[in-house]
Amino acid sequence: MTMAKTMRSALCFLAALVALTAHAADAPVVAAKPTDLTAIDVAPGFTTIPGFTPDNRPARVLKAWRENGNAYGYSIYLITTASGMGRSDWNIVPITVPTPWHVQDMLTDTPHTFEDMVRSVRFARGKIGGEESETLVFTATRDVKDDTPAPAQVAFELYRVVVTDEMGDVLERVRTWRSTKKYCNADTALLREVGLALPRDYEGGESEDGCGP
Repeated sequence: MTMAKTMRSALCFLAALVALTAHAADAPVVAAKPTDLTAIDVAPGFTTIPGFTPDNRPARVLKAWRENGNAYGYSIYLITTASGMGRSDWNIVPITVPTPWHVQDMLTDTPHTFEDMVRSVRFARGKIGGEESETLVFTATRDVKDDTPAPAQVAFELYRVVVTDEMGDVLERVRTWRSTKKYCNADTALLREVGLALPRDYEGGESEDGCGP
């Protein structure tokens, strides 16, 4: 085999390997359904969550309101953790999504009128696949159309805390799913679908779907 053919074969092999690796990186990670959930209340301002990371370091979560001049203001959730390696600084915990892979600095909710919560961000302690209890973060987003208060299916995302060599602590998305039932409040959907207790400031309905009084 000539040198040119050898080089072409090597390049083709490398191209195939890169494509395979990229495809594997984009493959969705599906964790087991979470169990034994205990809600963690995150109030406006800073909330300290002890034992937030797998190695038991605390987190400080900033919840701050962003006024929008209409019914679509929202809260941002910025998570920071105490740095490891004996340092005293605090680092932002980025949120990583595997498909397609991207990184963001914070999570946001969409309370709308609060009675018809469109998107909720909730923190909890719980287990995945029978493993030890750990910090989990959920988002639940109602698929609203023209009529925001109307019942709608809900898209869920589940995140867990992972310590990486490259980025330090990250919040990694490990499960997504959709409800078959329709709900008028995202927090009600989390209660019915995964058993996460309603937040203390819940303003939705008391029915099974969170609609009505």
